Amino acid sequence: MFRLKGVIPPMITPFTGDGKLDEKNLQKLVEYLSGKVEGLFICGSYGCGPLMSLEERRRTAEIVKKYAGPETVIVVHTGTTNARDTIELSLHAREIGCDAAAAVGPYYYKYKDLDLLRYYEAILKETKDFPFYAYHNPQFQGYETSLEVFRQLKDMGMSGIKDATFNIMQYAAYQRELADEAFDIAADFRDGVDGQLGRTGQIHDVAQFVDAELGLERLVRLSCHGLPIHLPAQLRKDISDARNVRLAAQCVSGHPHGLRTKGNVERLIRQLSLVSGVLHDIERGVLD
Repeated sequence: MFRLKGVIPPMITPFTGDGKLDEKNLQKLVEYLSGKVEGLFICGSYGCGPLMSLEERRRTAEIVKKYAGPETVIVVHTGTTNARDTIELSLHAREIGCDAAAAVGPYYYKYKDLDLLRYYEAILKETKDFPFYAYHNPQFQGYETSLEVFRQLKDMGMSGIKDATFNIMQYAAYQRELADEAFDIAADFRDGVDGQLGRTGQIHDVAQFVDAELGLERLVRLSCHGLPIHLPAQLRKDISDARNVRLAAQCVSGHPHGLRTKGNVERLIRQLSLVSGVLHDIERGVLD
């Protein structure tokens, strides 16, 4: 049975100066991250999925799958405003050999519990035998998904939740009420608390600074010693610089968060390498 485990960063999607998908630099970024982490979460919030056309999203998934290592898990965010397009993207992810899909609830309009159940039920019906997760991101989908909805989705065959609420009490409720060997809870990393609560999958932007050698369990231990909140000033600056490069907010053809140029992607890779190396140095000093 498929389980989300380890460090799975949400990956940005680079674009050219005129707003087109930058396939060459997407390949570079995939090749850099693959093998350093257990998996990649693509076309999500950081990956600009909701801002991209269906064809751009399909092409992004194809490139990531092609250039990621064979051991790198690929989770594709396929959420859209409607079940029809979400099903199309999810089936495409399955066809090209990705490992799982995840989708926010339909956005723009606000939906009631019954509407959400119908939306996800239609998707699960068409994606049988393919791991599928609810991506719970109230900030971007515009409303909360209730625990009762998740409980019913679990009974329908949902694989788990990718939680982006940053709410530790809600996360604890998911662990207490829903988590088991057949239902994953993957969440943001905060102070090591979720590691103590038993989370197995780490999907968060900080994960891009952590390679497979450092790993999730050791990062949790570092967090319990004051990381990542109490980082040295220079490392905090390096992480901030990397985030600023990754989120270079240039409004280009409807892709305000896309990385625009070759230079930006190469600078991002340099920053990620720098921060990863410093984290290793700190780990040796704290844990050895």
